[in-house]
Amino acid sequence: GLEGVYLSYDKGQTFSGVQVPQNLLGYSPSGAGSGGNGWYTLAGAVSPIDPTVFLVGGVNIWKSSNSGAGFSIATNWTGGSVPWLHADQHFLTYHPSRNILYACHDGGIAQSTDNGTTWKDISKGLRIQQYYALSVSNIKPNLTIAGAQDNSTMLTTDGINFRHVLFADGMDNAIDPNNPNVLYGSSQNGNFMRSVDGGNTWTGMVNPDEVGDAGG
Repeated sequence: GLEGVYLSYDKGQTFSGVQVPQNLLGYSPSGAGSGGNGWYTLAGAVSPIDPTVFLVGGVNIWKSSNSGAGFSIATNWTGGSVPWLHADQHFLTYHPSRNILYACHDGGIAQSTDNGTTWKDISKGLRIQQYYALSVSNIKPNLTIAGAQDNSTMLTTDGINFRHVLFADGMDNAIDPNNPNVLYGSSQNGNFMRSVDGGNTWTGMVNPDEVGDAGG
């Protein structure tokens, strides 16, 4: 969660704390709760044109237009009343001579030309997806299932076009060697799923709470 936000008016010589009632690094779009993953995702940027505009990135992105006196949610990883943007912000920066804001996250890169009010994904063409595991059918060579870090489990039946079939962190997976309609996928914390219809529907196999430290 958020420990604090600090402001300096003398180029970093001294800092003073800013009162922030929301947890800017948590999951909730309302800023509720004390948790979050600030140990993994933490970013900030100040507009080079208007120094009162300050953005903080954690799971979501929050924006202040008054030097931190108040923050409002700018993007939410589940959508809702603000633009959807992939979760886990690692880097926020402005173009040095143009008012373009870039957000680098676990899904790629997005840009905003209005200080975070609207966003456009610009990840197309980047070969940056990180796979934990990949399985190929020995009966149907074009059938492939793959789990990617924070980018879900994906499936292709033609070897070219992939579709998301499971969400969260796609991890280990398998295809039944005798029946390619039977697929297995998993996500973080020991969640295992099975499909018997080629990935159209999925059912849970294991409850992590029943097998001890499934998260490993």
